[in-house]
Parts: sequence; structure tokens; C-alpha cells
Amino acid sequence: MLKMRSRGEKMTVRARADEARRFNVSRLISVGGLFSLVLVLIFVRLVRLQLVQAEIYLQQSETNRVRVVERAPLRGLILDRDGEILVDNFPSYSLY
Repeated sequence: MLKMRSRGEKMTVRARADEARRFNVSRLISVGGLFSLVLVLIFVRLVRLQLVQAEIYLQQSETNRVRVVERAPLRGLILDRDGEILVDNFPSYSLY
């Protein structure tokens, strides 16, 4: 219980220590409560993402893939002045 002091009354060392201890305990409870609240909020968000919205993110991940589309390169033929083909485009698998 808090005791009111008169103006001329000095606090004893023990009274100061008790007051400091009460202040530290209340500060510890406040910080612990805030920390607990943050952990609960993170846990709620985790449950929401993992359980409630799992289907939404699964669908997004299925459509978010790299698709390989093969397209033939557009290359022209090399013709001589008479219009005859000098170089044709066809796949070649030789390396020499």
C-alpha cells in the first residue's frame, strides 16, 4: 500500500528499495504482456495463413509456374540474284 509522505519526511533506504522493486515488477509485467500479445498476434496470423487461406495460396502457386513455349525462330532463306536458294533453314544436330 502506498503511504503518503509529508514534505519534511525522508524515505528510508528500505522504502526506496521497495518502491524501486514495485516499479521494476510493474515494468516487467508490462513488457511481458506486450511481448505475449505480439506472440499471440504472430501465432494467429500463422494459423490464418496456414489453415484458413491455404487453398487460396495453393491455387496461386499452381498458376505461378514457368511454362516452356517452343517457338520456331523466324529466319529467312538466303537467295541468289536469280531467286535460287543458297542457304535453307533446317535443324542440324552436328557440331562440326
